[in-house]
Amino acid sequence: MTSSRVEGLDNLEAAIGNVVERMAAGAAAAVNEGARSVQADIRAGVGVDTGHERAAIEIRDDGPTGAEIGVFDEGVDYEQYGEFGTSRQPARPVFGPAADAERLRLPRRVADHIRRALP
Repeated sequence: MTSSRVEGLDNLEAAIGNVVERMAAGAAAAVNEGARSVQADIRAGVGVDTGHERAAIEIRDDGPTGAEIGVFDEGVDYEQYGEFGTSRQPARPVFGPAADAERLRLPRRVADHIRRALP
């Protein structure tokens, strides 16, 4: 009967686990950075009357790799009129274009953050 023993397996398992954690942290950082970018693009594009709408654009955490960007203040409900237009005012969308622009940037952003997170 032959037996064998693998030395260092515990270290390998720990190293692999560390890589996964670092990749997850890098992806989360990329999503957070992307959400701030979308928020800035929206704030730059909305019309300014009193500035209340611009200030009301917030980021909400939606899990480790998700975020919601929008107006969550129930007292501010007029952003939809600019985004979609009315019978008297043409649409001037900013939310959709800001999200579309980030959708194009996000893959590179995630790759860059993960690359920096790995040893």
